[in-house]
Formats: sequence, structure tokens, C-alpha cells
Amino acid sequence: MFYQQLLFIENFIQLIRKCNQVILEIYSQDFNIIMKKNNSPLTIADQKVNEIIVSYIKKLSLDLELETNEIFTIISEESKNESFEKRKDATFAWLIDP
Repeated sequence: MFYQQLLFIENFIQLIRKCNQVILEIYSQDFNIIMKKNNSPLTIADQKVNEIIVSYIKKLSLDLELETNEIFTIISEESKNESFEKRKDATFAWLIDP
């Protein structure tokens, strides 16, 4: 499977490192915490890292769809998600919770 390939794993490690840098940079300063409707906290770090991850996964998914003929979808806690009707036929779902 694609997720067992060394290049895939190495690229994901780089993504994690990039996200860690963003988080550490934000947390080294004063930052605001917003309370979401469900009363859970949200920071600018959550939002920025979510953007980075979703952007990466969208590109990766397009590449994988061409390579594997599988359908990929993204479900993210911090993003507006596609409707169930659009997601229901996906073979793989990326679940993102920064």
C-alpha cells in the first residue's frame, strides 16, 4: 500500500517537522485561545497547522488518485468538510485533528 512506501513515510515526517516548527514558534509568544461552539479550545497554531496539513493532503490525494484509481477524502476538525454525499464513495478518508 502507498502508506507503507518509504518516500510516503519520509514526506510525512517532513510534514510533521514543519508543523512542529509552526506550533513551537506560535507557542513561544503570547497567543489567544478561542472557544469553539462545543466549548473546546482553538488556537492560531491549530488553524495554521490544519491549513498546512490539509493543503499537503489535498495534493497528495490528487497524486494518489491518479496513481491508484482510489478515491480519497478529507475530514478535518478545523475545516469545512464536504457533504456526506460527496464523501460516501471514498476508498480512503484522511482524518485531521491538529
